[in-house]
Amino acid sequence: MGDETKLLNLGQFYIDSKYILDSIINSLGTNMLDKLSESLNNMADNYHGKDSEIQINTLIVLYNELIDIENDLALISVGLSKIARNYRNVQLAFGVNKDKMLVFKYENQGKLSDHIDKRDTIDISGEVMVTYNNMTEIQKLIELYDEEIKTYRLKICENWLMGKGHDKMEFLFDRIIGKVEKYKEKLIEGTNKVKIAIDNYNF
Repeated sequence: MGDETKLLNLGQFYIDSKYILDSIINSLGTNMLDKLSESLNNMADNYHGKDSEIQINTLIVLYNELIDIENDLALISVGLSKIARNYRNVQLAFGVNKDKMLVFKYENQGKLSDHIDKRDTIDISGEVMVTYNNMTEIQKLIELYDEEIKTYRLKICENWLMGKGHDKMEFLFDRIIGKVEKYKEKLIEGTNKVKIAIDNYNF
């Protein structure tokens, strides 16, 4: 059809593409971003001084890198919906009696700027344990996030056999999976740094 796009099951392709947007990006990803945001606010309220600047900026880097992953994954999901829409439009042109398929909408999320705290004195409260607990929870969520991305990469590739943009889609998926692997390592490092900061003080 047209550019020789070959889909085994258009309906399932569209459903899987929407799942990436709704369940992986807007649910799992947003959940992690919310927990990171809560952690940042918690640290800013309960940890002050030059050491806190380093710790909080470590979390900001984690937040911004997850934003990059989310935006990249959304680019794939929206792109896949365009493939489905175009494929359906060709079917409709040939007289197939089916509903149109719409292109998904997604607005890229913004990043956070660096945190600045130049106070010489250090003040930390036991409330920062909220941040540590959040970070350990995010470690569990990122494993599920990684698993879901790999699962739906496979689903899409087994369904979409060929066509314009197919190889680029595989490349983008693999690049994101690589980013997530590196992100998991940085997340563990960031969580450990928070724990060390807490352990250095008696509450």
